[in-house]
Amino acid sequence: MARKQGARNLTMYGRVWNTTDPAEVEAFMYARGGYYDVGGTKIGLGPVHHFRELIKHLAPWFDFHSYSELIINEWPLHDTVAILGPAASGKTYTAAMCAYAEFFAHPKGTSILCSSITLSGLRLRVWGALTEILHKVKALRPTAPGYIVESEFKIFAAQPSEDEIKVSKDAIIGLACKLGDNWVGIGSYVGLHNERLIGIFDEASLMPRSFWDATANLRKSPVTKFVALGNPKDPMDALGVIAEPAKELGGWDGFVQPRKTCTWKAVGSNSTTIQLYGPDGPNFGPDGVKYPYLITPKQLEEDKLRFGEDSWQFQMMNMGIMPKGVGSRRVITKPLCERGNAFGEVVWDGSGDLIDVVGLDPALSMEDGDRTVLIRLTIGTDVYGYRIAAVTDGPIIVPLVSGKVDETGKPMTAEDQIAYFVRDYAVANNIKPSRFGFDATGHGSVGVAIARAWSPNIHAIDFGGRPPDRPAAGDPERSERDLYGKMVTSLWFAARHAISCGQIRQLPISVFEEGALREYFVTKDGKQDVEKKIDTRRRMGRSPDLFDAFVVALEVARRNGFEIGAQHASKRSIDRVEWLEKTQRAFLQAARAHELVPV
Repeated sequence: MARKQGARNLTMYGRVWNTTDPAEVEAFMYARGGYYDVGGTKIGLGPVHHFRELIKHLAPWFDFHSYSELIINEWPLHDTVAILGPAASGKTYTAAMCAYAEFFAHPKGTSILCSSITLSGLRLRVWGALTEILHKVKALRPTAPGYIVESEFKIFAAQPSEDEIKVSKDAIIGLACKLGDNWVGIGSYVGLHNERLIGIFDEASLMPRSFWDATANLRKSPVTKFVALGNPKDPMDALGVIAEPAKELGGWDGFVQPRKTCTWKAVGSNSTTIQLYGPDGPNFGPDGVKYPYLITPKQLEEDKLRFGEDSWQFQMMNMGIMPKGVGSRRVITKPLCERGNAFGEVVWDGSGDLIDVVGLDPALSMEDGDRTVLIRLTIGTDVYGYRIAAVTDGPIIVPLVSGKVDETGKPMTAEDQIAYFVRDYAVANNIKPSRFGFDATGHGSVGVAIARAWSPNIHAIDFGGRPPDRPAAGDPERSERDLYGKMVTSLWFAARHAISCGQIRQLPISVFEEGALREYFVTKDGKQDVEKKIDTRRRMGRSPDLFDAFVVALEVARRNGFEIGAQHASKRSIDRVEWLEKTQRAFLQAARAHELVPV
């Protein structure tokens, strides 16, 4: 490319430009897609070339190495980009550089959201990188767009008015997704729309899947780009979901990650994943350590000795690949559900021999994101003669309102609100009490309230109790008590077996996704146990409440005659086995002990 610079103009790409700054020319070309028509003649070398040249002119100090060049080359070509890599691979700084280049190219009509987990993390990571880059650019180009309002974590093209600060439309906006112990995500900006909207999500492997789901509304802008980056940790976190290989590549379950820096087609439209592989980084060539701020061979070897080559720490933080075995301890997986057609529609045989059952997972407060969830299953025979349990309503989140009163003006407790909601739902849908169940662990007061408001003849299922001494689904030679540590584990594995037998239909994606969060382990006495709900919440950012409600409903179905593994229709009712009778009697006694009696 020939370039001539005079006092007032510049010749580039065969045209005289009314500027002396080549960065302005590159920004002009990039903002128009890399090509421009001049009197019927098309000039330009494409978006990748002009984006790269824009960064070179804006930031002459910026290091173009194998990692940063790959990110910069892929950035202009895709609407969604996931960047996986080891620690100290320059992901955050390169993404911040690209973000400012976008803002320089079109400061009007552009909103850029830059997020990290906490405020301190935001300052240290993507926001800190952005402000550093801006200060350096302004030192070279005082008129370059960029006015920092540090107290608001916002960058405007020029000094903004008070109204502009409030609206914050044409700006780079820094967001902390967690304030204190509360996860806020990008909720305050889900209604933001502009001509161009770009989201840069740092530390995405520490964000739950729900964070990525919340971007759906942001995609209503005419032009959108979302870039997620982090150290790969889990296929079910936000980064793992965004980076998942496309279906034709097998998804995470069927994809073998290359042991090299590379890209692959990701799920979604015009999406790509960039994998920065630690052992072939810029410092691993014959020239030795040229970039001391990037991962080095010495650091990699030290961590290999410290953690072990097969450890998740080494694979995640040094190799930059999804750790081996992640997902192998899941009770519920997507391939399992797809093979069992759990997401498919049910077609009943038309006999009308259908029953409805309801499961409830109660929560007496919304602390830590726990919800009270209700799910209804319909049990019947499909056109092929198989016994099927299909989700026909829900998940329904039962609303709990502070300060709510009943029809007499008496304050209603959370238990009362749940009880009356359950009663009204059951009556409206002709659900018998014997076809309703709930998780009673720590929720005995909920059972008492339901018994008082509706009926005591319901199923109180003690998630934390011992599994029943009944044949295990899928292994009738052994009892559930022999195989599982707690009742909740037996319920989850029963659901897993029902799915694998092809007996579940119309499973909502939201229910599956929460089911896929939970892992299990083997206890010291050789039994399988699912992790505690609080551990799932700490690890993945939310509780599997939806799937808990589903397994309750499935257990109620079993107590009403549904047999897992029974491939053909059966009219036989389930026997009133001793463990079930004892459970029912114990609950009735507890409920009656709280009933009011006349004096």
